[in-house]
Amino acid sequence: MNYTTTEKIAIIKWYYAGNSMEKVSEMFSVEFPDRSIPNKSTVQRVVKNFEASGTVLNNYKCENDADEKRGQRRVNNAELDILLSVQENLEVSTRQLGKMIGIHSTTVFRV
Repeated sequence: MNYTTTEKIAIIKWYYAGNSMEKVSEMFSVEFPDRSIPNKSTVQRVVKNFEASGTVLNNYKCENDADEKRGQRRVNNAELDILLSVQENLEVSTRQLGKMIGIHSTTVFRV
């Protein structure tokens, strides 16, 4: 089954919050009751793909150029910072979050 970007972000947030893969599956079933519940290997795959590429988008390909990789790592770290910050405070605006992390608010909005 293909999971939406929102669903993958939720899986990653719950996993990085310290929940086990089984607990993440349980949380998913509560948050998305009409969707197929991901098993442990699915949660592992989503997390592994996120850690490898820094994004939850499908078929994301990194450039081989070293400068491009450095820039992508910066974006990847920023994306993770954004996701974790939003998890901590759902009321924060994109402008405030951009200032806190040190990136443009438009980038925050895109994530």
